[in-house]
Amino acid sequence: MGEARKIRGAGTRLHHGIRTGLDALKNPGSPLSLLIAEDDQVTSRTMGLMIAWEFPHLTVETVDNGERGVELFRERLQDIVIADLDLPGKNGLQMASEIKMLKKDTPLIVVTGCSDRGQLARLCEIGVSHCILKPYKVQELFAAIESCIAQLTKETDVRSYTLF
Repeated sequence: MGEARKIRGAGTRLHHGIRTGLDALKNPGSPLSLLIAEDDQVTSRTMGLMIAWEFPHLTVETVDNGERGVELFRERLQDIVIADLDLPGKNGLQMASEIKMLKKDTPLIVVTGCSDRGQLARLCEIGVSHCILKPYKVQELFAAIESCIAQLTKETDVRSYTLF
């Protein structure tokens, strides 16, 4: 318990030897990293494998509690974080808050079964990029990840143009 797991990507998809528009979005110039904090082992493993398959350029790591999630983020500063709201130790709200203090521009995706408006409002205040309510379709999760990648890619492109 508390140990991080790395999941390898499935390889780059090519369409007649040329990356398609969606593949270009999913495969920006440099590799990106993604952290999943989910205490249910089956959900964590399944989510990690699906993401690694769909986004082969991502380095995916999983942890099973919020405390380990913050520790690992502090060590590696992953590009994107996905957290369940109901985690042991530090919950997803506490984890998201601490991650935003460490690196405020980190895109955060929170997955939750809670539809309490107050809790959802607090997630927005913290700066969570996407909140996905359970049960969800995998396409919703992939769309949120694609949005985060686009945000990161756009920020990188803007930074490269503003440097002289």
